[in-house]
Amino acid sequence: MNSVSPKTLSRQGSIKTTAATLSQAKYVDKMNILVVDDDHLNIVAAKLMLTSIGHKCRSAYNGLDALKLLDEAKFDFDFVLLDINMPVMDGIQTCIQIRRKMEKKKISKNLIIVGLTGYSSEDEK
Repeated sequence: MNSVSPKTLSRQGSIKTTAATLSQAKYVDKMNILVVDDDHLNIVAAKLMLTSIGHKCRSAYNGLDALKLLDEAKFDFDFVLLDINMPVMDGIQTCIQIRRKMEKKKISKNLIIVGLTGYSSEDEK
């Protein structure tokens, strides 16, 4: 699977471009994806695009809820889309905790984590 950096997506400039990229993913095995974001609209948009090409999606509104879902799931997640700036537990801390769980073999070492952010200026980074 080719990776696309967030800067590349922002340069390409639209959800339409993202949807076109995702539609090419029909040749990728269907995945169990966890979408973690504190913005309901972002979750709805991501789930709509991902389920439209056959992936199964679950969602959480913060890192703590995401960790709980990962622990309690009766299946392995393949992919996590993780917002960086969230209340309760941010994406950086969530990623650290997920990696610890992977090291302890509590969750699959094959899990892919992609961090997302709405930050657009150097000051916000």
